[in-house]
Amino acid sequence: MKRWLARFVGQGAGTTSILLFVVISSLNLALAAVASDTAPGLRVFLPTVRTATCAPQAATQDPTPDGVRAMLADLRLMNYYPSTIAWTNMWTRWNPSLVDADFARIAAMRGNTVRIIISPSAVGYPVPSPAGLDKLSQIVALASKHGLRVQLTLFDWWKSYGDVNGSKRWASGILSAYTSDPRIAFIELQNEIDPSDTRVMGWVHAILPCVRSLAGTVPVTVSVSGDPGGNQLRKLIASGESLSFYNVHYFLDSVFAYQQLRQARQIAGPTPLFIGETGRSTYPTDETIALGRDQAWREAYQDRYHRTLQYAARAAGLPIPAPWVLSDFIQGAIPPGETASDASQYHYGLYRADGTAKPAAATISNAFAGRVIDTSFNNGFESADDHGMPTNWGLWLPSSATFSRDATVARTGAASARISSSTANAVGVPAFFVTPVKHILPGQSYTSSVWAKGSAATGTTSITLAWFDASRKWITNNGSATLPVGTTSWTQLTARSQAPANAAFVEIHLASANNSGTVWFDDVTFE
Repeated sequence: MKRWLARFVGQGAGTTSILLFVVISSLNLALAAVASDTAPGLRVFLPTVRTATCAPQAATQDPTPDGVRAMLADLRLMNYYPSTIAWTNMWTRWNPSLVDADFARIAAMRGNTVRIIISPSAVGYPVPSPAGLDKLSQIVALASKHGLRVQLTLFDWWKSYGDVNGSKRWASGILSAYTSDPRIAFIELQNEIDPSDTRVMGWVHAILPCVRSLAGTVPVTVSVSGDPGGNQLRKLIASGESLSFYNVHYFLDSVFAYQQLRQARQIAGPTPLFIGETGRSTYPTDETIALGRDQAWREAYQDRYHRTLQYAARAAGLPIPAPWVLSDFIQGAIPPGETASDASQYHYGLYRADGTAKPAAATISNAFAGRVIDTSFNNGFESADDHGMPTNWGLWLPSSATFSRDATVARTGAASARISSSTANAVGVPAFFVTPVKHILPGQSYTSSVWAKGSAATGTTSITLAWFDASRKWITNNGSATLPVGTTSWTQLTARSQAPANAAFVEIHLASANNSGTVWFDDVTFE
């Protein structure tokens, strides 16, 4: 077609020839779009006069810092793929009815924004296909129908960083219809870039002004992975790229959440900071299997993880972290590749793949509503997993005692935790243990109490605060007085301590050593 077109244009220089050239060029672009969407093997030549454009549809201005802060403060964002068609499958196996139902669920949770991730390979590159653009238009309209705005994440599963011109052309095709569109909350150039990769950052430097121009008043950012010390964020800032705000994805241990988020905010300086992804998979790891942790225990742990992150972010003065992700994925939902081969990726959802809610769904709905965050940790042992063990609590030296949840003995409620026939060794004392949802501050005083009773108890039974530093190295213990031996009624045991200067987190241990009898624990507090 290119050779025929050149010969045709060469035959005449009149207005008619020029008009035909424009018409045929447009036809060629349309064919290229169709080819990229439905026939990847078809090679269509674009005319060489075609150049990438980054001009917005109308005169616009960049988003103001105050406007960005206000947007983030109001943001209740849900990361999203449908449970049956995730990543590129969402586009290639398009199901608007499913998307519509999921958006209704997000709105019912009091979410106000949904993240939509776009892969060039799924919608056509370098020219987005009409079908791909139509699907995006439907998504934005469906979101608006349910009172949701949209976060657009561009260039997912894409690494052709040398193709700057093609990148600009694609970004223009995607964004030109949404310049300064109030339905778009913000635009993320790419997910979790590597700021230490000079090739990646060269591409970001080249294309970011284009995307900012196309965005108009819509904020623009990129995201980086959270890491101990905030090195990824530091490198991004050092690059000098002009971003509306910084976007960090946090999947580190929740015990370090407050320290890490506070540090990240300090690193970000005056530029706003947002936690764009966070969560925990409920997939059974080797560790949880070895400890006998079943699905109910893992789902309770996921819930406590989200509550800890929400509590830490609020204390650090950050917007509400965005949970990854709305739903678990069924087998086959994720296209073949590295992500699909990681079994844990299928189980980060707030909802199970069958549509039923995990405990974390209520936690996120509560956070979106701005309510007080629940800081409990199964303090009264009312919640049990399918094995009858208390959720949230771990077992220290599980082979050195008999641990159980006793639904026949309780000070209040319906159950207590029980330890019997315990020993002790150089590693420590058998105990139930938990890390509180509330973070600790070095130098501040803390108190933890529990009610305990014994039956023919021997040895030592107490509550202990165990302090650890940022490398998980044990610092010291502070324990209560011990429960009297023999058979006793409910007795309150209290441990008080000032957090060491180098403490990062604390564990509460309900311990009983060298006890040939039985002790029960109930109604734990931590302040």
